[in-house]
Amino acid sequence: MSPRTARLLVLPFALAACALDFATHLWIQPLAWRLGSGNLAFVTAMAILAASAFLPLGLYLLVARRARKPPAVWQRPGAGPVFSAGPAARVSLIWVGWVIGSVVPTERVPNEARARLVEIDPVVTVFLVIGLLTLILLVVTALSDRPVLELTPDGITGRDLLRRRRAGWDDEPFKTPRWLHIDPAFLAFTLDFYRTRPERRAEIGTEAGAAALAAAYRPA
Repeated sequence: MSPRTARLLVLPFALAACALDFATHLWIQPLAWRLGSGNLAFVTAMAILAASAFLPLGLYLLVARRARKPPAVWQRPGAGPVFSAGPAARVSLIWVGWVIGSVVPTERVPNEARARLVEIDPVVTVFLVIGLLTLILLVVTALSDRPVLELTPDGITGRDLLRRRRAGWDDEPFKTPRWLHIDPAFLAFTLDFYRTRPERRAEIGTEAGAAALAAAYRPA
C-alpha cells in the first residue's frame, strides 16, 4: 500500500466510524437497556460504545500500519531541483467521524428498550448544521494533497490548506507544517544540514543530494 492510499483510506474509515456511532446510539445500545438498570447494563452499554469507537480505528491501523510509517527520505517529484514531503495520513479524522455520529440526537422511548430520533427544533438544527459542516471539512481534509513542504536551493516553501509560506535558508527558522509524511528527526536534520552547509544546497533535488543526506544521517 502506498502512503497516498493509506492517507485516502482514512476517509472511508472515518465515514464508517460516523455511521457506526450513529447506529450504536439508535439500534445497538438499546440492547443493553433490556438488561435493566444495574451494573451489567451499564458495563454493556460502555463496552458497546467503546467498540464503536475503537473498531474502525483498530482496523485502519492494522490495514495501513506499514504505509503510515514516516520515511527518512525525501520525495523527488521531478519538477526541477526539489525535495518534497507530502501529507501524512490523519488518523485523528477517524475520531472526528466517530464524534460526528453523535451529533444526530437520539432519545430513549419512554418505558421501552428502544431509541428514536428526537424531534427537530432550533437547537437540534444547530447541531445538525455543525455536524454537516464538520463532515464536509473532514472530507476536504482527507482528500487534500496538503500540507506540503518543499526544499529548493533557494529556500523552503510550506503549503497547507489555507496559505503558502516561503523563507530563504538564511532567514529566521522556518516553522514547518504539521502532518507531514516524513520522519521528524530526519526533517530536522535535513534543515540543519542545508542551513549550515550552503555549499551543498545546489544538490537539493538531485540523486547526489539524496545520497549525501542518507550518508550523513545517523538516526538516534
